[in-house]
Parts: sequence; C-alpha cells; structure tokens
Amino acid sequence: MRIAVWYGYPVRLDTAFDMRNVVNSIRWRRVLRALAVLGLSALVTYWVIKDAPVPFSATGWQAGERNWADPRHRRHRIADWLVISNRLIGRSRTEVVSLLGEPPPTEYFKDWDMVYMLGAERGFISIDSEWLVLRLDSRGTVHDAQIVRD
Repeated sequence: MRIAVWYGYPVRLDTAFDMRNVVNSIRWRRVLRALAVLGLSALVTYWVIKDAPVPFSATGWQAGERNWADPRHRRHRIADWLVISNRLIGRSRTEVVSLLGEPPPTEYFKDWDMVYMLGAERGFISIDSEWLVLRLDSRGTVHDAQIVRD
C-alpha cells in the first residue's frame, strides 16, 4: 500500500491513482471537523447555561434549604440573580424576610446584618459553604448584598 500527500492530507493509493479516495478522505475530514466543532459548541453552551442565574421563585429557594447537595445549585443561582439584579437593595428587613424567610441563627459573618446559607460551594472540590449576606443601613433597608464563602 502506498500513501501520498495531497494538499496536506495523507491519501492511500492503490495500484492506480483514484481521485475518489482523495475526495472521500477530504469529505470525511470535513465531516469530522464539523462534528468536533458542533460537540465543542454544545459543551460550552452547557457549561454556560448550567451555572446561569435563575430568577427568584419561592419554591426553588425553599427547596434549596432541604437539599444541601443540590447538583444544580438552585439556591445559589437564585441568590446570584438577586445580587446581580439588585432586587434586594432598598428593601426593608420585613420585605426581605417575607421574600426569603427569617435568616437562621449563625456564628458566621457577625459584621453582616442578615445571613442566609446557600449550601456547599460550587466547584469540583466543595470544602467551604456559600452564603448570601445582607447589610442594612440606619433606616433598616438593604444597602449591600453579596455572596461570600466561609
């Protein structure tokens, strides 16, 4: 069996040079390249969408309390949306409590006024926890909201 190079592509030559082998080889390479690009695009899209913030829903927020190891990190993603969209800024403590519930007592983050546990931190190795922390101003309205790790 002989092999030749045609426009940078190795092509198997039988006893007689057959142009169909060259054309089929190039077509297969183009098909495989297109499938690789399509697969990579799908993978990137999945990684972007799976961690995207999710608009607030009371059922999603409360479901996260019971499910500490939620693989979709629903409660984290809702908190991301609340912080990014500034939905909590300017709300009174009673409005926040009616929306998110009463913050559970904790010894963490004493310099913040309201602290909500989100669950295990996102990532490959989850050692720490993530928390939604809120700071109130002198009028009792939220003026700072962040997601922090302990």
